[in-house]
Amino acid sequence: MERPFICKCLTAEYEEEKSVLRGPVHIQFDIGKEQLFHVDIEQAVIRSIKISTDSDVSIFDLNTVLSKIERLLMLLDGRFIQLKEMKFSESDVFSNDSLISCAQNLTAQRLSYFCSADFCKNAPYRLIDFENVFTPDLFSKWDDLLDELGVVHQMFLYSVSDSKITIDVKCAFLVELAEPIVEVVKERTYYFASLEPGSRGTTLKNCLDALITKYGEEIFNKELSSNQYNQFLNVLGPYYIEEYFLNYFKLMTLYILKT
Repeated sequence: MERPFICKCLTAEYEEEKSVLRGPVHIQFDIGKEQLFHVDIEQAVIRSIKISTDSDVSIFDLNTVLSKIERLLMLLDGRFIQLKEMKFSESDVFSNDSLISCAQNLTAQRLSYFCSADFCKNAPYRLIDFENVFTPDLFSKWDDLLDELGVVHQMFLYSVSDSKITIDVKCAFLVELAEPIVEVVKERTYYFASLEPGSRGTTLKNCLDALITKYGEEIFNKELSSNQYNQFLNVLGPYYIEEYFLNYFKLMTLYILKT
C-alpha cells in the first residue's frame, strides 16, 4: 500500500494577466478544528497564500483548505484570480521532486470553475477588501455554509465560469438557486418560515423576492425603488445576466457576513 503524500506547507501564487493586484496587503490567522492550519496571505502585484502546519499532514488536506479560502476570496473579489504556481514543501518523508510532481498533478486536476468568465474580470465586481473582513470566525462560518450548500455553490461557480455553457442556461441555473438558498437560510435563521420551495404556493419568484428584500435592499435599490420591480422578477434572463451575477455575489457575501 502506497504511503499518502504528506508535508507541512502549501504555497500558491496568483497573478492577473493584464493588471496588477492592489497592495501591499498582509494578513495572518489560524484556522481549523481538529487540525490547526496557519494561513498567511500577502498581496502586492501578485497574491501569495501560504498554508502551513506544525506537523506533516496530507497534501489533500492542505489543498482542501486552499480551495475553501479561494472560494471565499472569490465572493469578496467577485472573481477568481488566476493561479500561477502551487508548491508543497517541508516534508519529513518525501523529496522535493515528489512534492513538485504532486503539485503539478493537483494543478492539472483543478475544476474548470476556478477560471472566471471574462465579464467578471473586466468589471469592478470586487465587493469588499478581503483584509477588512477575512477572519477565522468568518472562515468558520463559510466552512459550515459550504457543507450545507454542497452542489448549489458549485452550480453557481460553473454559472460564472469561463465555460462553454450558453448564457441563457447559465442564467437559468443561477436564478433557480434562489430556492435552495431560501432552504439554507430557513435552517440557519427564523426567516422565510412561510416559504416552502418546491411546494405548491411557493414560486421561484417568491424566493427571489424574499432574498432580495431581506438581504439585498441596498444592492437592488434601483429595482426596488421603481415601479418595475415586479417586472424585473418576472423577466430575469440573459439581458440581466451580468448585473444579476454581480448582485448575486454581493447577496451571498452579505448573507455570510450577517449571520
